Amino acid sequence: MTPFSKEGEELLFQVLAERNDKGSVIITTNLGLPTALRFSAIRP
Repeated sequence: MTPFSKEGEELLFQVLAERNDKGSVIITTNLGLPTALRFSAIRP
């Protein structure tokens, strides 16, 4: 996994925060399910 730079994290947060009031956001990944769940608010 490639980590975001601090600037990248802030930009992603800003984009998602602005989009939150307008509609849904879908984020896709090519990580395996166990790895993806570690970075998700969804817990099995």
